[in-house]
Amino acid sequence: MVSQTRRYGGVTQEERKRLRRENLLKAAADVVADVGTNKLTVTQVCKRAGLTERYFYESFTDRHALIDELVATLASEHFVAIAATAALGPDDRRERLRLAVGAILHAYTSDTAFGRLAIELNSQGALARHRTGLVRTLANLVSQHAQAVFGLHDLASIEIHMAIRYAVAGSMDLIVDWLTGSLECEQAQLIDACAELGYAVMRTALGPPER
Repeated sequence: MVSQTRRYGGVTQEERKRLRRENLLKAAADVVADVGTNKLTVTQVCKRAGLTERYFYESFTDRHALIDELVATLASEHFVAIAATAALGPDDRRERLRLAVGAILHAYTSDTAFGRLAIELNSQGALARHRTGLVRTLANLVSQHAQAVFGLHDLASIEIHMAIRYAVAGSMDLIVDWLTGSLECEQAQLIDACAELGYAVMRTALGPPER
């Protein structure tokens, strides 16, 4: 039987499309790292990727859809390392939270694109709506890893989901203010504050202590 999937140079059309999408996302990250999110344009991204705009619109409806995907991609990639760092810590939830927050700070400062996204999406400008997507993505990632890293169970309730969203959004505000110099404190103080906020959420997830 002859395959109905056409191949060019041994690569299917769908594989080529996936590779072009990945190339566009990488190019977008490079543009954000160089000039920031506010100055990201479809033309710049296509030029950096070496693709025409036709291929851009094959994968994304507009620049905002690209930014949303870039936010989700970078957050997911970094959170794997963040969760792994926390999981290697001692069997103490507060200490693992401190390790996680420290790893988040490292992700923001070591990856220029990710750091600029967090800062610029936290502003009140036209791109602020993307912040909701970043918070939602991070909150979902926290929920996915909470059992393996922190031993938390039964995270499906809307109350727990809202608590995690609250902790993620609050921690992001503190971290971004610290990164931009609006919050003057030592890094250790910031880590402790965010860890305590996360620990409060864990206590909510665990429920009242047994008597």
